Amino acid sequence: MKYLAVLVSGLDPCLLNQNLEKDAPQLKQLLDQGFSGKLQAGTDISTRDEYISFLPVLGYDPGLYYKGEGSLLAARAGVHLEKDDVAFCCDLVTLKHQKEGYTFQKFGPKIVMENLPEDALSDEEGKELIREINEQFGTESIVFYPVKNTSHLMVWVAGKSKFQMALPNEMIGKPLSSCLPRGDGANTLIRCMEVASQFLQQHPINEERVSQGKQPANGIWFSRPGKAMELPAWEDLYELRGTMIADDDLIQGIGQLTGFSRVEYAETGTQTLKDRCSLKAKAVIKTLTGHDFVFVHLRIDKNEKEGAVQAIDQLFLAPVLEQLRQNSDWRVLFMETAPFSDFPRPMTPGPIEKEISFLISSPGQQKKTGLAFQKVFQLMPRFINGGPWD
Repeated sequence: MKYLAVLVSGLDPCLLNQNLEKDAPQLKQLLDQGFSGKLQAGTDISTRDEYISFLPVLGYDPGLYYKGEGSLLAARAGVHLEKDDVAFCCDLVTLKHQKEGYTFQKFGPKIVMENLPEDALSDEEGKELIREINEQFGTESIVFYPVKNTSHLMVWVAGKSKFQMALPNEMIGKPLSSCLPRGDGANTLIRCMEVASQFLQQHPINEERVSQGKQPANGIWFSRPGKAMELPAWEDLYELRGTMIADDDLIQGIGQLTGFSRVEYAETGTQTLKDRCSLKAKAVIKTLTGHDFVFVHLRIDKNEKEGAVQAIDQLFLAPVLEQLRQNSDWRVLFMETAPFSDFPRPMTPGPIEKEISFLISSPGQQKKTGLAFQKVFQLMPRFINGGPWD
């Protein structure tokens, strides 16, 4: 048996509400020979981490396993966390004094954060800056790890974890002093950010960027702390070798924790949706020859919604289903939802709400609609085992 699970994030309204006969004949065929319904993939756990809703999609109860978003980035970076370690997302950011510009002496109410797009800084530049911060200011208890572009990792060995912390995208244009971390141990984090900012302001990379009229990455910002998260291995749960094909670092982190092997597919961050669909289809086809289960995350950016259904159907599903149909036994789980990073993220923690439409299809299956699960993590084992659906 070959299993394919696909999660498409970024479409509104749902794919299942589209004119599939015209726009997506492959998806229409899957829907006509399968079960479909909706999942409430949110959680009552008080958090600002929308990635918690990704755990039940893969069959893991977040109430048992969730430990915070930083642990996912640590997994993605291949950094092992001990029980008392705390992992923080460490973003390179642009800070600007309202009068003094990009060079200033200390944090204060006149400093604001500017929007620094991830692709504004090259991967090489971002990693170099974080490596040098670690060389200059890292200690046995505060360690920095490069990950990608502007998104990196800091681990506080046996550190504190209960903070009120703002996310960088929530702070654009706001006074820095109103958004600094609060809680036991916050002074340690603020001091790290202040020292790093003084270093980054004088770094040759940033001096060159300013001379070229570009925004400097002259600050770091800590957010989303997480402690060690241990998930049961996918192969132990289902006796299947699993692989994951995804762009998002934190989704890849979940894959690392579950024991999925990661598939590289020449993603550069600049491809169009059509490019990503074609590349991921080729990666799936290649992977299915040696694995029984493949999980794929397909993101759709805001400016790509027009024609997205056709691109997914023609460039991804069509070639993948052609490959699957060469096997007598196969099963597809297709899910779609709003972007994992686009729904509102309030300044204070609260329950996460996330609706996901899904269909499950396999040869000879009878059509059934209106399915719903109160516990989303029950869907994946039933997909693998073929039910029950009542």
